[in-house]
Amino acid sequence: MGQGFMKRQIYGLPRHSRGPATVSRRQWLASVAASVGVLPTVALWAGEPEQTVELPSDQQRWFRQLAFADTDSDVVWSILGTKFGRVDNTLTPLWHTDTAVFTRIMHTQAGGFWLQNLEVVFYTDLQSGEHLSTWRNVYRGRDVQVFLPAPRPVTTYYSQVGVRQGHGSGNVSIAERFLPTTVIGDSVSLRLEKRIEVAPNDFDSRGFNGTEFLSYYGRLSEFNESEQASVAATLTLEIFSDWLPWMDMGGTRGGLYTRAGGSKLNALNELPKSTRQLLAEHYPDIAEDPFSVFESPIIE
Repeated sequence: MGQGFMKRQIYGLPRHSRGPATVSRRQWLASVAASVGVLPTVALWAGEPEQTVELPSDQQRWFRQLAFADTDSDVVWSILGTKFGRVDNTLTPLWHTDTAVFTRIMHTQAGGFWLQNLEVVFYTDLQSGEHLSTWRNVYRGRDVQVFLPAPRPVTTYYSQVGVRQGHGSGNVSIAERFLPTTVIGDSVSLRLEKRIEVAPNDFDSRGFNGTEFLSYYGRLSEFNESEQASVAATLTLEIFSDWLPWMDMGGTRGGLYTRAGGSKLNALNELPKSTRQLLAEHYPDIAEDPFSVFESPIIE
């Protein structure tokens, strides 16, 4: 069993949250790749990445303190944003994104850490804020069914934080790297760039490409002077990607641009009211106890 970990009861996601039984490979992979989250991509890796280059030791701790915690903890992030259509130099708002991310971090005696992550994403109407099950394609004048993968817990292990690149399941190529850390006065920014490519194959001639820029923000004084394992943190997120397959864009040129901001929270009840209402309506078991879906990882 894990070194020093308490054995936890294993729960499954509620049956009604599992989503469509069959979806196309491209639709599933593209939707996962384009999801909004605060973590390096873990759901698509097939085994260990081919290359890992760690951050300097002080920035390793900064990252853990900002994104998660430097001790075993349950962490909640709220991320709100908007997806835009991007055609030439024109951006058209399409829908809002309302995301809750639940993460459990568990450290090992060897110096690495396990991350268990559950990301719940909702697309909502620009005017009413209601959950979108269908979307009006403003470019082609037709209604289409919205597809989002059902939330599911994902577990991964990190010996260090840094550059990761390799291939995932389903002909997915992934590359992640940290850009140089920015320190201006008391402000610290840790910046992550992620590129994902879903390659075409014999059954699907269309691929999918996306690039994500994620920045975490904190205060240098908290890192240097505080004994707290977790510090106050916010983030900004930008994603440039192809159209999502379910959007039925045909030959429309362009793609998607996502702009979002988020905050690390101290408690579940700090989630925005809109997020709590969406969780209660669509995933009541998660709304009641989102961390119950996690199981204890096993370290060989």
